Amino acid sequence: MTNSSPQVVVAAVGAQTSVGSRATVTAAAIRAGITRMSMHPYIVDRAGEPLRVAPIQYLDDLLSRTSRLVDIGGPALQEICDLLAPLLSRRTPIGLYLGLPELRPGFTEADVAITAKALGCIIKNAEVRSLPLGHCGGAMAIQKACEDIVARRFELCIAGGVDSYLHDKTLAWLDRNGQLQSSRRRSGMVPGEAAAFCLLCSPRVARALGLSPFIALSGMHTAIEHHGIKKQSVCLGEGLAAAIMASTHGVPVDAVYCDLNGERYRNEEWGMASLRLSEVVVDPSRYVTPASLLGDVGAASGPLFAVLAHESLRRGYMRGGRVLGWTSAEAGHRTALVFERFIQEGRHPGGRS
Repeated sequence: MTNSSPQVVVAAVGAQTSVGSRATVTAAAIRAGITRMSMHPYIVDRAGEPLRVAPIQYLDDLLSRTSRLVDIGGPALQEICDLLAPLLSRRTPIGLYLGLPELRPGFTEADVAITAKALGCIIKNAEVRSLPLGHCGGAMAIQKACEDIVARRFELCIAGGVDSYLHDKTLAWLDRNGQLQSSRRRSGMVPGEAAAFCLLCSPRVARALGLSPFIALSGMHTAIEHHGIKKQSVCLGEGLAAAIMASTHGVPVDAVYCDLNGERYRNEEWGMASLRLSEVVVDPSRYVTPASLLGDVGAASGPLFAVLAHESLRRGYMRGGRVLGWTSAEAGHRTALVFERFIQEGRHPGGRS
């Protein structure tokens, strides 16, 4: 994809997070600095201290791991499906790309299949593709969907991610690895949960559906970092820098969204990568990290950045019109997405809705 000719637009968004049951509410809450982090009602860490978590309040703590993911992802998908009701009544094939948690304690290959099948049933004509790639899952879902739209495999795709760290086996695994924030460990993450999705299509299809997109995908790239977390070697940010440079094409961005979550290795990686990115990221200390309010939302991170970019440009409170979102997965994937303001005929660039 080139910067001068965006071929894929974000025509609609949907989300559910700990601070909002819809995309617009979530974006407004994050802009206002609202958080609902709390102490887990009964799980403690190895030192006997309550765990700080960021749950979606209405969900039952006793839900199975797959039921929880479906209850998180279902409303976010439905938010988009409500706009597509006439189309969904026909037999138009739709690509559904699901970013999911990486395989880990508390999430297995069987859980991938069960979750994908349940969420796929929400869209009758969906062809489902699962990407259980953790932090990069949702971002890579957007990338793969865009590639298939450009290749004309689908005219319409829904891409996003759903994740939840709030499972006893997952929390115990994070605790064993020293990744949780506590009174004894400030450089750690707060486990969260969320879902976010984007409706992706060409500008022509968006017009045919009567939708008015506000952002387009102008660049995307995934690279591999071979010196990430749980490795003995030193990470110099090479993979992350490569993904960002390839997606931005060396053109400066106006804003940065990222999945920094309080873990020291992520901050250090960004610091090293930013030394290579002075051409595109003028001030590496200026970024938005939703994890500071929502906790770490894993595979939902990249699509959530799309939601925030969409709403900030739609509402007109972001300066400029070029947004970078990057994600960093434990397995080594580093994915960067670039969103640009999409100006269609008859709409003023600074208009609000």
